[in-house]
Amino acid sequence: MAITDDVATTVVAVDATELPDADQAIPALLVEIATRHELVIIYAQSAGGLTPQGLLRAIRDLLPRWRVTSVFVDPPPRLADADLRLIDELVNEGTLAVAVTSGIDPGPTAEAVAISLGADHALRLVCDPTGELRLEDLTQPPVPTAGAG
Repeated sequence: MAITDDVATTVVAVDATELPDADQAIPALLVEIATRHELVIIYAQSAGGLTPQGLLRAIRDLLPRWRVTSVFVDPPPRLADADLRLIDELVNEGTLAVAVTSGIDPGPTAEAVAISLGADHALRLVCDPTGELRLEDLTQPPVPTAGAG
């Protein structure tokens, strides 16, 4: 999915367990979006590979002058209104917000955040069969990744 250069609010769901070989490419792609849009990343925790701390470190290395903040949120239906308001405040202050969730699929949390923020784009980061990262519309069901099967 192509994203225009117009200033917009974008929410991206990232499931690191589905992208095990893309540790370096994930932050780079997200930073590319952040330089053009207000960005909220909904990140499903990963026991191995790119941890939430690793993601934050990589983004901060690529954007050293930016405010990057993480919050831990529950997936729906336990996603708290207070957490949604906090994410909204962070975005309004110009912060790149990373919402870390314990859910297996960050999609429902990303969708709830996108609706709450009135986001212009709600996307899912996926790896296609060739190993390339791409963004898909979050309203579409996730496609199997290269490593699934």
